[in-house]
Amino acid sequence: MRPVRVRASVLAVAAAAVAALFASASAGAFSLGGGRAGGKLIAAGRAAPDAVSDGAGGTIMSSRDLAGGIAVVNRFDAAGAPAWDQGISFPDASGVQLASDGDGGAVVAVQHPDSAVMTVGRILHAGATTWQATFPVGALVSGGDGGAWVISQSGEIFADGIDPAGSLRPRLQVTASTDSESLPVALGDGDGGAYLAWRAAASETQFALRLQHLSSDGTLWDAPAEVAGSSEPSMTPRLALDGRGGVIVSWHAAGFLWIHDYSSDGAPVWDSVATIPATADTVSAVAADDGAVFVAWSRRLRAAPLPVDLLHISFIGTAGALHWTRNVASVDGGVLDLRLIAGDRAATVAWQSASLPVAGPALDPDLFVYRVTAGGAETYPPHLRTLADSLGPESLGALVDGGAGSVVAVFTQTPCFRGDVSGVAMQRIGPSGARAFAADGACP
Repeated sequence: MRPVRVRASVLAVAAAAVAALFASASAGAFSLGGGRAGGKLIAAGRAAPDAVSDGAGGTIMSSRDLAGGIAVVNRFDAAGAPAWDQGISFPDASGVQLASDGDGGAVVAVQHPDSAVMTVGRILHAGATTWQATFPVGALVSGGDGGAWVISQSGEIFADGIDPAGSLRPRLQVTASTDSESLPVALGDGDGGAYLAWRAAASETQFALRLQHLSSDGTLWDAPAEVAGSSEPSMTPRLALDGRGGVIVSWHAAGFLWIHDYSSDGAPVWDSVATIPATADTVSAVAADDGAVFVAWSRRLRAAPLPVDLLHISFIGTAGALHWTRNVASVDGGVLDLRLIAGDRAATVAWQSASLPVAGPALDPDLFVYRVTAGGAETYPPHLRTLADSLGPESLGALVDGGAGSVVAVFTQTPCFRGDVSGVAMQRIGPSGARAFAADGACP
């Protein structure tokens, strides 16, 4: 995970606070509602949660009002208490994107109904807002230096930026080819720039996956790296910083997941591409820690009468060799969504089971979580791998670093006392699976 530049004294206090939080309560010290798991309810009637770490044990969360279209962003400390009072509100919001600003705060992009532009602003760690600007609707990327980029597409791919002082950067045209490009996947490089990957179609049967780097001063590689070519149009890329200045690229094509490491100048780091067998229904995520890579991926075991997926985690060493694969779970209904983070020589994956109509009642989607070390050791016992399983549906939002080996998950849940009204919730999970918060309103 990308380091966040926060004062050492703040990190030390935060680490002590997180450790004390878990030391004061064992895994069995919380009532999970008669066996039903969940989290601390942050607000009822809200949905679409997202989150980033504040780098000091806390979490910055965004969510949207189900009725009024109001987006709210707030920071919560390690104990789950709000740091910005009632939060910072953004009216007339049809969508929200959230990213770390690299210094304990956040960069927020708010989309508006029927608008071709969105509002982007920075919120400092203490809650004060600094710069604000309007950009074309696109993908928000924080470079980790207090500035931001917005990657958009209008025929070609463009990058619009703002520096940490709030001055607009000149617009950059990233692509200039006759190929048809898909909207790129973008990831901040932690040093003011970004990596971009996209699929280009030279014809109806020839596709290429390309990678480009945008530096903080607006310069690009002389030409994008040609990562792969295929006759299949399904090469949707995923990116993760490799922890060594480069980027991990993964994509799905020809019955495999393909994973490769690229340096900051666009050169392949590994001698060959790592591969993992996949199916057309595979859902995957990738994360890296000091050059080593964790890949979470599902494989369809059975399609009918009820889909069943096997969820796995694979570990790839710093030289690109596949070291091991663990079977994490059998998932009834299939894996609908995944989140994966890595750090401290371990990885944590959260996933959502699918909700599908079957003979009788529909499946109720639940959320689960699992942690494994680089050596393949599981750290959460089986009874602590359920994240949320109320009688109402849950939806996975984000999984972020909580400090001291912990993670924070944000999601929607339907508390029993609210009937069918869902809300956004948060749960902090220690390195051994202990929960920091009781499950508010969990169903018996």
